[in-house]
Amino acid sequence: MNGRRIISITIIAISCFAGCKKGENDPWISFLSRKKRLTGDWTVVDGYGEKQYLVNGIEGFVTEEWDYDGATLTTEVIGSGVDTATAFETAIYFTFGGDHQFSYEYRQENNNGGGNVEKITLEGIWKFTGGGDNKPKSQVLVEIHEEIITNTCDSCLNSVASYTGTDAPTMVWDLDKLKNKELTLKWNGTADINGDAASDKGRYELIKN
Repeated sequence: MNGRRIISITIIAISCFAGCKKGENDPWISFLSRKKRLTGDWTVVDGYGEKQYLVNGIEGFVTEEWDYDGATLTTEVIGSGVDTATAFETAIYFTFGGDHQFSYEYRQENNNGGGNVEKITLEGIWKFTGGGDNKPKSQVLVEIHEEIITNTCDSCLNSVASYTGTDAPTMVWDLDKLKNKELTLKWNGTADINGDAASDKGRYELIKN
């Protein structure tokens, strides 16, 4: 290997060290672009989160904590006499398409008794974002265009909602770790719950299918 080639490889490696690591737990070196690493079908295998919000007729904030182990979603609601705890079999999937199409599927069993299976599907588009205090492409923004809710029980309501323009809900996740087969999404912001703003923070650990 001649001297020029060694210098060239060294420059590439230094550039990658300086620019490839966007998320806190990203790999130091990757020969795949961030888009190629993110593109694909993902399964959530672990997660946790917390929301705080107001409920009509109850004084003070209600805290909702959830924990997910890849098979069971456990939720505990605490605050002003409404304490409850539930655990349901749950599966959560994400797809980030190479054409920037996005889909999310949330499937929960027996959430309304009688063996009902509820499925929530979100469809939309995604793009990298960042800037300011965040490095470029250190976050992913999703804009939802359609929400489909289906249930297997006869008495449960099904619904389809479509969104366009400024009415489209958006979500922003920090790409804490983006490897070819591993992904960590984090968030800490606000969410709309029953028309009121709520604090919402959490983390998902995903593996590529």
